[in-house]
Amino acid sequence: MPMPDRRYYAIDHLRTCMMFVVMFGHPMLPYVTVPRSFKDVTTHIGFDIAAVFLYAFAMQAFFVTAGFAAALLFEKKGMSGLWHNRLNRILVPLLVAYVLLTPLIRGAYDFAKAVVEFDSLSAGFGVFLAGDWLRWSKLYHLWFLLSLLLFTGLTLLGLLVLRRYDFSDRLTQWVAKTLIRPSGFWLLLILFSLTTVPSYIFETGSGTHWSMQLTLLGYFMLGWFLYQRQDVITYWQTCYKAALIMALAVMPICVWSSRVRWFAEHDSDFIMGAIAGVTNGALGIAMTVALVGLFHLHMDKPTRSGKLFGQASYWVYLIHFPIVVAAGGVVAVLDAPALMKYAGTLAIAIPLITLSYYGLVLRTPLKYVIVGKTRD
Repeated sequence: MPMPDRRYYAIDHLRTCMMFVVMFGHPMLPYVTVPRSFKDVTTHIGFDIAAVFLYAFAMQAFFVTAGFAAALLFEKKGMSGLWHNRLNRILVPLLVAYVLLTPLIRGAYDFAKAVVEFDSLSAGFGVFLAGDWLRWSKLYHLWFLLSLLLFTGLTLLGLLVLRRYDFSDRLTQWVAKTLIRPSGFWLLLILFSLTTVPSYIFETGSGTHWSMQLTLLGYFMLGWFLYQRQDVITYWQTCYKAALIMALAVMPICVWSSRVRWFAEHDSDFIMGAIAGVTNGALGIAMTVALVGLFHLHMDKPTRSGKLFGQASYWVYLIHFPIVVAAGGVVAVLDAPALMKYAGTLAIAIPLITLSYYGLVLRTPLKYVIVGKTRD
């Protein structure tokens, strides 16, 4: 049975890890061989492989943890308490970050592109100082906050409808019985693969495509369900190795088909898009099952590092994007292999992100929005 007063450390640790995976993943993108809006002149196929692998499951696993946490809040604080939390912890950061960060992200891209084009830091600074980037349009990485609000509302609406027609308990029991069998994994694989396919037929698997949003909504609802039926998590602890093997087995086809789609991102391709969608969907659910099982088996306990990184992870995700893009522009002038440039990007970005957290968040009222209430 769910226990609202219990601290679910495995979920906390998994959410933290996935947010840091995204932070370490974004600096890889200038060094992939496939077309990108900002690319370094030095690339390597190894970054293609790493990017496909990480982006196939990072946000999927994150939305499972987000759905789990939302269900816990709903049971503990009710409808009003949940929406109060969504207002303070998601909507307010979204609005503030959109106003302050999205122009800076555009400016960081303008700077980095100019450095690569002219092989000159001064050219990059000249473009940045021109100020053409000072405008608002895209959400960039902040789309996940908007999705969290939307997914919370849709899940609550679906739950209210199911309860209105007295179908909630029966559906929960049927799904739980299905998922604690091997056939349950294949059912999830089929469902999430099918919802992922259109985003690779018409685009390249963008998280903001309606198909991927539907997929991520499914992961959010799966997380909500896992809070209600934690016997499914117990079963996943016994089969996480098999799920991990499945993920590794499908990865070569996933990487190959995803790269083909990336090279032809503006062209629709039914066959290759279907292959990329199915394999990305399979890799995503397999890694999610493996990670949920693994973390609950080995990391469902408090740790000092887990608390420290967990409190910082939200800020790290929000602030990292303009910093890593600009850092990628700085190292673009180096005559070095892609791996060394990636390491250089991190060497610049991580201290700046750390300083911003300790100097700007922990010493100001931002702490109560970003970190929230803390407890062991």
